[in-house]
Amino acid sequence: MVKGVCALVNADDVTVLLVRHAASFLVVNDPEKADLRLVLSGDNVEARYWHAVGLLNTGDARQIVVDMEPRRVRWGVSDMQLAARILSETTPGLSQICPAFADSTLGETEDSAKCLAPLKPRSVLLVTSNFHTRRAYAIYRARLPQYHWSVAATPEPDDFGTKWWTRRRWAKTTLQEWEKLVWWELIDRWRTHPIA
Repeated sequence: MVKGVCALVNADDVTVLLVRHAASFLVVNDPEKADLRLVLSGDNVEARYWHAVGLLNTGDARQIVVDMEPRRVRWGVSDMQLAARILSETTPGLSQICPAFADSTLGETEDSAKCLAPLKPRSVLLVTSNFHTRRAYAIYRARLPQYHWSVAATPEPDDFGTKWWTRRRWAKTTLQEWEKLVWWELIDRWRTHPIA
């Protein structure tokens, strides 16, 4: 009976530990020198871009490719037009926009592949939101294995924090990302193939 109680307590401790670190498990931040930086599309692509610009000081290649949804228009100006202006002012000749039509990270790999191929990089630093890094890194390595990938986590303090249970928005982001990660690991990983 004592063994059963100890096993139950240990199982509870393990469960609490896993739940407590659910958010931090989603984050992979291991940037390496690379031929170029690929900034993934998303709601906060601007923060991701500025993070990639901040990483330019690492001494490696200075090119940035920004995946961007071309159909989004705000205040009568497309996001791509606005981004093109900002990129030309802040990183002239060093950055370009890659039209990303997909509505998922998995689909975005196909858009990214079209933009990366003519540039012929050997290594790519993936720049995305911190909560999105583990899944994006896994998807891009599986779909585009011809490149050596590393990943840089862009902080998203309004949407995500490792103490996810302390803010409703953080909890929502953590749970949604876990749902997507589990779907990738159990379903999509096994029914997708590398992009040639």
